[in-house]
Amino acid sequence: MMHVHDLRAINVFGIGAAVVGFAGLCITTQALRETYAVPSSATRRCVLASMLFVMSVDLIITALGCLVTLLDMQIAGGARG
Repeated sequence: MMHVHDLRAINVFGIGAAVVGFAGLCITTQALRETYAVPSSATRRCVLASMLFVMSVDLIITALGCLVTLLDMQIAGGARG
């Protein structure tokens, strides 16, 4: 059984990055939904494009945080001996 004090610093960094990326993704999704309430214009299209860019960056941060944690815990490569 793994306890919190068994986590190494890189695992804590990966978990923290994944949580921060997921929180940013949720906030950006809500902002994107509110942008659709604005009447269609050139400004709205620019805001939508920038929100989609921010969402893609948040998704990459979340994925990399999970990847760092999983690779360090060797879940992808097998159990520790």
